Amino acid sequence: MSIGPGLPDSTWQHLGQIFFGGKPFVASLLPTGPFHLGRVWQVDCGSGKADFVLKERPDSPFAREHARLAWDLSQHFAWEMGNGFPVLANRRCPFFNFDSQLYQAWKWLRGESFDRDEFPLERALEFLVGFQEISTSACGIKDGDLPCVAARRRALESECGQVCGDCFAEDVVDQMQVWRPLALKLLSGLPSRGNLMVCHGDPWVGNWLDMGPTSPSGVGMIDWSTVRWDHGESDFARLIGSVGPLVSKEHLKAGAGSMREVLAWTGHVAALANWLKKRPVDGWNPIQAKRVKWVLGRLGVE
Repeated sequence: MSIGPGLPDSTWQHLGQIFFGGKPFVASLLPTGPFHLGRVWQVDCGSGKADFVLKERPDSPFAREHARLAWDLSQHFAWEMGNGFPVLANRRCPFFNFDSQLYQAWKWLRGESFDRDEFPLERALEFLVGFQEISTSACGIKDGDLPCVAARRRALESECGQVCGDCFAEDVVDQMQVWRPLALKLLSGLPSRGNLMVCHGDPWVGNWLDMGPTSPSGVGMIDWSTVRWDHGESDFARLIGSVGPLVSKEHLKAGAGSMREVLAWTGHVAALANWLKKRPVDGWNPIQAKRVKWVLGRLGVE
C-alpha cells in the first residue's frame, strides 16, 4: 500500500481496510480553497485514474450529524437519481474516526465541470426538484428552526465593521453599512421556524458536473459534506445566487421578493459580513479577494 500525503502510515492502513477493501492505493492531495472544511485526497486503486475521493474534517457532533445524513442519503438516493449522486465507498460505515479527525470516502463521480457562463440552470433546478421529492419520501419532513435564516441573522447581527486594512476593505465596510439594515429587515420578515427537509447545503455552480448520457438528467451533484436539515428553498437560493439572475437591492426595497430571492440576496451580504470578521490585518489572500469582488459584482457594486 502506498503512503498517502500528510497522514501517519497507520491511518492509511485503517482507511484502506475500511473504505477500499484493503486494495493497494495511491493518493494525491486535491487543491482546496481557504474556506474548505478539511483536506481532500483523490484515491487511485489501480485503474490509473481517480476511483474515490477521501475527505477529512475535524471530528465534532456537527460533523458526525452531517456524515450520518450523507450516509443515509447514499443508501436511498444513488439508486433513485441514477448516476448523478455519489455513493460512499463503504456503505456499511458512515464515517471513520482517527486522531480527532472524521473521514469519509466517496466513489468518484465521473463528469466534467461546467463553465459558469454555460451552466444549465434549468436542468440543475429540475435535478433539485427530483432530489427534494426523494428526500421527502425517504427521510420525511420535520418542523424546526430554519438554519438558512438563523445563519444569516448571526452573521449580520455580529460586529464586522471594525476592520483594518486597505481601501478595498474600507469600501466593503462602507457598503455593509448600507446593506446590513436592509438585509436584517428582509430577514425579519422570514419565519424563524418551518418545514425542514434534507438539503445538499451548498449547491453552488462549482458542485455540479456534466454527466452526459450516463445520468437521466445529464447533471450530477458532488460535495455532500454540508448536507443538512433545512428549508428546501435554501438549496434553490444557493444555486440561483451563484449562477442565475440575482434580485436587485432596489427590487427588494420595493417590498417584492420571495423567500428564495431574499435568501439568495441576504446570503451574499452575510458572506461578506463573515469575510470581514475573519479578515486578518494584512488583507485577504488572492482567492478570498477574488470571491469578495465577485460577490460585490453580484450585488451591483463596481
